[in-house]
Amino acid sequence: MSAEKYIRVYRSVNIDEVKKHCLVVEEILGQCQNCKTPGINFTQHKTCPQCKTEFRYLATSLKEREGIVKILQRIKKESLAIEMIEKEDLDRATAKDALSALFRNS
Repeated sequence: MSAEKYIRVYRSVNIDEVKKHCLVVEEILGQCQNCKTPGINFTQHKTCPQCKTEFRYLATSLKEREGIVKILQRIKKESLAIEMIEKEDLDRATAKDALSALFRNS
């Protein structure tokens, strides 16, 4: 029997939906990506207190694996229905969409 480990899993997603339902955190407190409300505790709020958007995704700009694993362990311990995503992937995808939109509107 092998021990449980965390690995990345890639899949196709609607980036607008991910961005709308994403909470970007540093350890525990985060910011709603839909309305930019700061100071949201991901273990206590399933929805944004301001805009009421349900959080389905959580991203962090933490680089150390140890910090990321702590967040993943907290998600598991609290049985949160939220998926951890790579913030760099989200940033790249939204920047690419914004750049494309800029050139379409020119």
